[in-house]
Amino acid sequence: MTARYRLLLADQALYAVSNLAAVALAGRVVDPDRFGRFMLAFLSVSVAVNGVRAFWSEPEMAGRRVSHGPSRQAAVVAAVASSMVAGAGIAGRVPWGAVVVAAAAAAVLQDRLRYLALLTQAAAGALRSDALWAAVMVAAGVMLTGPGARGGLTTDATTVLGLWTLGAAVAAVANLPSAAGRAARRPKAPPAAEVPPHPLDAGAGRGLFLADFAFQSGATQAAGLLLGLVMASGPYGELRAAITLLGPIGVANTALTTQLLVGRPAGARLVGGIGAAALAVVAALAAVPNWLGTATLGSAWPGRVVLGLIGATVAAQTVSTWGLTRLKVAARHRALLVLRGGGAAALAGATVATAAVSERAVPVAVAYLAVNGVLALAAAGLAHRSIPADTADAVAVAVAGQALAGTR
Repeated sequence: MTARYRLLLADQALYAVSNLAAVALAGRVVDPDRFGRFMLAFLSVSVAVNGVRAFWSEPEMAGRRVSHGPSRQAAVVAAVASSMVAGAGIAGRVPWGAVVVAAAAAAVLQDRLRYLALLTQAAAGALRSDALWAAVMVAAGVMLTGPGARGGLTTDATTVLGLWTLGAAVAAVANLPSAAGRAARRPKAPPAAEVPPHPLDAGAGRGLFLADFAFQSGATQAAGLLLGLVMASGPYGELRAAITLLGPIGVANTALTTQLLVGRPAGARLVGGIGAAALAVVAALAAVPNWLGTATLGSAWPGRVVLGLIGATVAAQTVSTWGLTRLKVAARHRALLVLRGGGAAALAGATVATAAVSERAVPVAVAYLAVNGVLALAAAGLAHRSIPADTADAVAVAVAGQALAGTR
């Protein structure tokens, strides 16, 4: 595991802590039906974040190009506006929908600034800002539900989302470089003669990344949103809670994607280690007594069967992440989009149909696992056959070599 990957993993883990803290706090203070609605809103925010990431940040990272946005002034205005709406929501002065929009704006801003920090070799700044966000949420949880919490303190889903939004806005402001610092850290493009043409250059990368998002994250999350309309709030909340509790492995997969995008190879040992970690997390969670899990997380504590199925699904996603990202970096458009499109259609059809018939979390989790297992096998097999490891890694490293020289 490279030093860069360890730094990416630590940063993504801190981001997951803020999400887990919000979910745990919501589980403690709202009933199962309202918790399901909270998770639906949380997923909507995630769709916005991933969409902007696919349109803006990931194509730049793959092509080692960084734009000038957002400006410092625009970022400060967005952070302040989001904070004001979040504060008004906590005070009960604005509707739930306004707080959801503010949460999406703050989270998108912090995610964009995180990628800018990675692109400009200032990952330590992203690490500090995400640590601050996590600390805000942990402190909020202790203050509102800990042993010293004041009795009678009213806390609802709007309060939890508002606090999460405030944490994101504070982290974004902390992540803003000075004007001089941004200019100093801006990566210099190597001479054209030293870098071979990259298959993601000339605007093709952005279109490919957006199409990939539409078929993967966008379609998956759209299916999740549709499930929220088909399933009862209680079972839906249980399913989404299990997915969130496995978030630490999900962010390991995100860090794996980032490492591949910036040109560092990822071998079987790393991929297998992440998948094994998913199963280890499931085993650890399964060992927790139900009474303790419920006492700790309330409505956010799912059943053991759902946890096991989602854990196996995340392990399968580690394999598919590796294969599909290699296809993306090598610009294998047709293979990538056929796999993504087929997987998205199968996932949406299988989960929604299962939910409509059963209305329970366990059968839907089985459908998740079945589709992701088939996708993992297909993606790994196609990437292995069509992209020799040394060729794919050489293409990416040739593009990223100079920019990464100071981060090894």
